[in-house]
Amino acid sequence: MRTSSGALIGIVLAAAACGAAVAAQSTWRVMVWTDPLTVSIDTASITATPAGVTARVKWDYSDEQKTLNAAATPFRSMLGVVAFDCASGGFGAVSGTSYAGDDLSGAIVAHYAMRPDEAALSNPAPGTIGQDLVSFVCEAVKPAG
Repeated sequence: MRTSSGALIGIVLAAAACGAAVAAQSTWRVMVWTDPLTVSIDTASITATPAGVTARVKWDYSDEQKTLNAAATPFRSMLGVVAFDCASGGFGAVSGTSYAGDDLSGAIVAHYAMRPDEAALSNPAPGTIGQDLVSFVCEAVKPAG
């Protein structure tokens, strides 16, 4: 996504405010809980849009995570918006904010964002958390009947 530095600063500040607001306005459902990782979905955030379905997903790690950039600050938790295409079974990241602390606390160490219709979608492998997320979200927006 191309943006001016002022717009990017606005996005990062909005992400910081969002982290605090998310905790108060969310209904988290744990999708997977293992020793190194907990993945939760905010059931209140599941929304059908013209571009597909979106939902907030939270990752909490027991150990600091490092990116491919060795100089980057490690993170312990991340909040992302994920786009889902229930017709194809695909999903992909729309935005993500990484936090230095547990449960979306501490300093923001990284952020990215794009429009939901720009997200690169892929189909998850069977038996993975990705497949569980797609199934759960698509079931939640399926018309009754």
